[in-house]
Amino acid sequence: MRFGLRLSMLALLLAAASLGRGATTYVDAARPDDSGDGLSWPTAKQMIQAAVDVTSATHEVWVRQGKYVESITMRSGVGLYGGFAGSETRREDRSTSAALTEIGSAYTGQDTKWR
Repeated sequence: MRFGLRLSMLALLLAAASLGRGATTYVDAARPDDSGDGLSWPTAKQMIQAAVDVTSATHEVWVRQGKYVESITMRSGVGLYGGFAGSETRREDRSTSAALTEIGSAYTGQDTKWR
């Protein structure tokens, strides 16, 4: 009986964890719009701010190489990383020397390049 109770509690915890957002939200400027859920590269958000807005604290936003013209307001505890080719599954897999990500301010016209 004790084993069955532990198994049931484990199943409940796993089910509860799957209801929350993943630890990473993906962004790809080549997407047609922000209708994707951002939970994978194929369903990435188009705009960085849209991804930041749906990402929980302590989670990350991964931005595919390209140019993004927008102003961003970061949320406390959200990590923002660029330099992705768009197929990575771990942050360590990105090639920051080959995949340049640029954010251009819609207000000042100044670009920030980051990897």
